[in-house]
Amino acid sequence: MKGLLITTKDKFKIVEVDKLETLVDGNIEVVRPTAGYTDKLLLKDNIFVCDEEGHCKEKKNNYFGTLLYNGLYGPKTIYPIAGDIVIIGETEEDFRGLTEDEISYYTQILRLLRLKEVGD
Repeated sequence: MKGLLITTKDKFKIVEVDKLETLVDGNIEVVRPTAGYTDKLLLKDNIFVCDEEGHCKEKKNNYFGTLLYNGLYGPKTIYPIAGDIVIIGETEEDFRGLTEDEISYYTQILRLLRLKEVGD
């Protein structure tokens, strides 16, 4: 199952998702950000996961995760997302990997935002 890992260092890569907890270095929190869907930053049936205790662990803020959560225009109070995030798909019952079209969509957005694609 493929996902997209986006780090706090403004880098991203396509990853094989085995254990989400390992990728985000903690217990996962599933996030379905209304602003991200409204602003077309996150596609329908896609979510992102992050470490639910990212702030408590004093992890660095994630630029793209914060943008997904708050939207392009943001509320008056911005809620930062801390730690690495993984974008994956979901069905009614489970997580699923991203399609090639979804990966291409996100890759274009991330490059426009000047995030750097890295390999393994």
